[in-house]
Amino acid sequence: MFFECTGGEYTLQNEMGLQQVIYELIETLIKFGVHRYGDPLPTIKDASSYFLASADTVRLVYVRLKHEGYIYLSTGVGAT
Repeated sequence: MFFECTGGEYTLQNEMGLQQVIYELIETLIKFGVHRYGDPLPTIKDASSYFLASADTVRLVYVRLKHEGYIYLSTGVGAT
């Protein structure tokens, strides 16, 4: 099962699963034009808060998106 219920809270059993979910969501938003070329993406801190994920998980997603040509990462500018 993808989600596990513990004491009324839902948590992901696997951090890699969460990473894949975040990746696919952002990739879809880019493909459908919600995020256009040059638009800034949320900071890693903001995205990790939104997705309830670690900063490392979001960072890995952004690096993967960069590697696959969806975004650019720049020091001081962030992800675009």
